[in-house]
Amino acid sequence: VCDPPCANGSCVAPDTCDCGTTGYSGPTCATPVCDPPCANGTCTAPDTCDCGTTGYSGPTCATPVCDPPCANGSCTAPDTCDCGTTGYSGPTCSTPVCDPPCANGTCTAPDTCDCGTTGYSGPTCATPVCDPPCANGACTAPDTCDCGTTGYSGPTCATPVCDPPCANGACTAPDTCDCGTTGYSGPTCATPVCDPPCANGACTAPDTCDCGTTGYSGPTCATPVCDPPCANGSCVAPDTCDCGTTGYSGPTCATPVCDPPCANGSCVAPDTCDCGTTGYSGPTCSTPVCDPPCGNGSCVAPDTCDCGTTGYSGPTCSTPVCDPPCANGSCVAPDTCDCGTTGYSGPTCSTPVCDPPCANGSCVAPDTCDCGTTGY
Repeated sequence: VCDPPCANGSCVAPDTCDCGTTGYSGPTCATPVCDPPCANGTCTAPDTCDCGTTGYSGPTCATPVCDPPCANGSCTAPDTCDCGTTGYSGPTCSTPVCDPPCANGTCTAPDTCDCGTTGYSGPTCATPVCDPPCANGACTAPDTCDCGTTGYSGPTCATPVCDPPCANGACTAPDTCDCGTTGYSGPTCATPVCDPPCANGACTAPDTCDCGTTGYSGPTCATPVCDPPCANGSCVAPDTCDCGTTGYSGPTCATPVCDPPCANGSCVAPDTCDCGTTGYSGPTCSTPVCDPPCGNGSCVAPDTCDCGTTGYSGPTCSTPVCDPPCANGSCVAPDTCDCGTTGYSGPTCSTPVCDPPCANGSCVAPDTCDCGTTGY
């Protein structure tokens, strides 16, 4: 009899329990046996450890528990992480370590910096980034260029500086102006260019000449001005007219020249005479005019005919002269008598005509025969 009774095993003698292979021990085989023994916690049944709140786990409660678990490194005791050489730190070894530390940005992995949108780059995010990059000068902060003494300005030091500034054209390099097609020249493109150049006067704007009081005009002040203007010929210098072969003379070539000169009348155009009422005609008004004209002879003065030896007389030499004069009939041309029906014939119509003729005797008058002593 075993009193108290055996909890497990067999009572093999008074108050003697044989636990055998029950997994228990003790006087009544009531104490569970854990082999290997529980490192922490309580053996609550054969080979069964209850870790409870020890902070350990595993069959023998020998494995420390870290909650939350170690992200990196090893859990060496309850809620105790050993980060070792993982490159991480913190309670759960989840914080990456950057050595040297990130100047900007975030340490996202051991010795790895994520610069993100900080505006920096490089292993420790210490190098400022300029985007677009600085054309000249130095990037001293994110998107901040220090142009210094480069001769450039602007956000990226890409704009050249000209001092003094370009009056026209474009500043293409420090203190260098490109005048291009502006029409200006010079260090600052302030000098206007006239092409062709001004012959006289001053170039005051691109291809613009100011003739001023030079006495010239035109795009290049090359055209002389004559005031009053030349009526004919060419203005060859200020207020100087060259009449040339125009047929005019005088300061403004307004006086026509007649060569030979007009004998009468007026010279009204080169080699053109206006005879007017002078009574003369012809290129030089030297030919007298007879109106009515001379029928014969020559007009020797206005309305004056010289009949000369024409055989005519009268104001216009239109009256024929018969010498000796016609005895009968009419003088119809010089020394030419027209006897007509007078009954006479001969050069001066002085010979009577008898028709039929006198058979004997003499015809003494038209159709009158004088028989005389003929015996008829």
